Amino acid sequence: MLSARMWRAGALRTALPAIFLSLVLLLAFHGALEGRLFYLRDISQNHYPVRALVTERLRSGSLPLWDPYHGGGTPLLANPNAQVLHPITLLFLALPFDAAFGASIVLQFALLAAGGYLLARALRLGREAAALVAAVLSLSGPAASLASMQNVLSAAAWVPIGLWALLSGFSPGRRWRLAPAALCVAVVLMTAEPACLAALVLVGLVLAATEAAPPGAPLNRSACGAFGIVLLLGGLVAAAQIVPAGALLRLAERQAGFGAAEGLKWSLQPARLLEFVVPGLFGDPTRLSPLSWWGGFLFEGGYPFLLSVYLGAIPCLLACIGVWHRGPELGRRRALGVVAALALLLALGQNSALYRSLFGTVAMVRQLRYPERFVLVFLFSVALLAGYGLERLTASPPSRRAALGLVGAAASAFLLCALASTSRIADGLLIRLAGVPAAILATDGGAGVRGALLRSALWAFGETALLAALALYLLRRPPEAWARAAALAVVLLSSLSLALASSPALSTAAAGWLHDPSPLMGSVGRGAGSPRLHHAPRPAGLSVWAGTDELVWGYRYDRFVLALMTGHRDGVPTALDPATDRMDLKESPDLGRDLDALALPERVRALAACRVGSLLSYDELDDPGLAAGPVLDGLSRPPARLYHVRDVVPRARFVAHVRRLAPGGDLAAALSDPGYDPRAAVLLEDPPAAAEGERDGPAGTAGAEDAIIVDETPERIAMRVRASRPGYVVLADAFAPGWRATLDGRAVTVLRADGLFRAVAVPPGEHALEMVYAPASVPAGLLLGACGVLVAGLWGIAAAWKGL
Repeated sequence: MLSARMWRAGALRTALPAIFLSLVLLLAFHGALEGRLFYLRDISQNHYPVRALVTERLRSGSLPLWDPYHGGGTPLLANPNAQVLHPITLLFLALPFDAAFGASIVLQFALLAAGGYLLARALRLGREAAALVAAVLSLSGPAASLASMQNVLSAAAWVPIGLWALLSGFSPGRRWRLAPAALCVAVVLMTAEPACLAALVLVGLVLAATEAAPPGAPLNRSACGAFGIVLLLGGLVAAAQIVPAGALLRLAERQAGFGAAEGLKWSLQPARLLEFVVPGLFGDPTRLSPLSWWGGFLFEGGYPFLLSVYLGAIPCLLACIGVWHRGPELGRRRALGVVAALALLLALGQNSALYRSLFGTVAMVRQLRYPERFVLVFLFSVALLAGYGLERLTASPPSRRAALGLVGAAASAFLLCALASTSRIADGLLIRLAGVPAAILATDGGAGVRGALLRSALWAFGETALLAALALYLLRRPPEAWARAAALAVVLLSSLSLALASSPALSTAAAGWLHDPSPLMGSVGRGAGSPRLHHAPRPAGLSVWAGTDELVWGYRYDRFVLALMTGHRDGVPTALDPATDRMDLKESPDLGRDLDALALPERVRALAACRVGSLLSYDELDDPGLAAGPVLDGLSRPPARLYHVRDVVPRARFVAHVRRLAPGGDLAAALSDPGYDPRAAVLLEDPPAAAEGERDGPAGTAGAEDAIIVDETPERIAMRVRASRPGYVVLADAFAPGWRATLDGRAVTVLRADGLFRAVAVPPGEHALEMVYAPASVPAGLLLGACGVLVAGLWGIAAAWKGL
């Protein structure tokens, strides 16, 4: 009985760090666990509605290859941001949608924590140090910011668990773990997230290169070779997504790369380096008032890419100890320090000569944007170094140099508090760091901003002083149990600090904020076959009505005006609007931008030819081709105004005449030409030889001619055609390679019509026309991916069977 009680007590002590960390994670994600929904940024604008479409299609038993709502249609599975093939998709097949959506975020944060803990233990770090690594990876500002970017989170969550499988797979008898490591690599590759892939490759390379080598060998070639095989096998599995995505990239505007204005946008501001250790340095990014969020004066668009980069004074100071002390595994720790430094140089973007040089000379780099994302590479390196630092701090004999350094850091933090407590110096810091106008600081609200800065400085000082106190306590060489208890207390307080400081990035809202119907719902088309909605550009000074000082009102407004992908759940089709990821078919957003430069009458004619039935504008428009619709008074200034476009072309039509459109010609001018009647003719770049009776020019007399859609799914459309003369059936849905057509069972060529749509030449008579979207890249990618999964499975089974 006594031994059983002792065993249970020992097991509890062993599990205590993981238990405490789990409790802090539950605290951090209490909103989602109560049924509230994440809403910030891409989550509500893109991921939530697109995931709803993907889930609906999968539950109906169909593979979602095509999105029928955006831009007249665009490839869906091929877009990595849709995450059709990601493992989290299984959650949406098993749970109610909202529950699955919240779980897909919370569980991946839990995976970040679990992977970090296991990785640290595989590096032979103690349980307290492992808990700290897990806390930094799952609760710090950069990690919490991923709650609003599910595509990035869905890559980052699999990095530490993949590195753990890789590292443990280097050991004899555990080679089979290299197979799941390859699968984790595949998941990261399938998300097409460059920073997470860089973290996986660079940190994995460090782990492999610094693994214990045979006597006389400079590095462990076996580990490096195994890592190379893992990467190759992961690439083969990920081909299921890479092959279709590569085909889509050639059709998207992202293929040409971004210009400096967009490609270097959201570079890490040098002023944010202080935010690594000082929480809330720029206020609360989920607030609207400049007295609550003064970072809006510093960042492009009013917000940074990562809402917080706070890592905590305790982890950062421990990382410094981890990289500099001369104890065991010095080479591995220094290499991780180099990776962290390189990541910072990349994250600085336009503020870094290295990144500017790469952006100007390497074409692949120009396909990336938002350099601040490389802070995630820094995060993975610093988290591991912090674990090494805590391990050194609690080691015997204790380090007097480390204790002295920490006391000095605490003194520096106290000096910062003293400076922040004086109005004149605090104002200077706020003006220099965040660009806060002096006029705002001179108001009554300026005292609140200065008070918030002082609280942040005191927070950093409290953490630094706590760590210094731990170091001084350890110099007294207390019993090991007491030393570990003290270290665990510091880890727990650091975890709580991270959770509290990063809580704005984990903001949630009641489900009604995302579910409330738009006031435009009765005035716009619904269903893929309906006339589409186009949004005119928002004016620079647009302000949105808000009942409180919360950013959620802005995202609610996006839902009300059906911006970006928010109309997908209600089946509202849009056209000529760009996607935020720039991975949609480029012709539609390109034309949309060109139309903005036209005079209103020409623009209206082109919109009608593009089957745009509704135009949302912030200007009062007066044109015979427009009918005024509802005005959303009280929601924004200026208010959004909906106009109905008259004389919209039918979705399917028969025309007998063709106009040639010069390749690369001015499509906006051709569509807006008063001499072009889309009901009687079609624009073709390379029309086939004219059928008998067909002539260029104005329409002649027609007989009974029509094209009627009789059956459709997003990937298949069946039509009945009647033609009294040779001509073309034009379907006002987006053209893309992969669309194939049969006329009366015979394969025919699908032509690009009006620069955007699809057309098929038909002879006189009655015909059955069918169009099917079946891009060759999808089965090719799935076949390669299936082969990769099979090889990985056989490799893992063989290694486990042989005890390798």
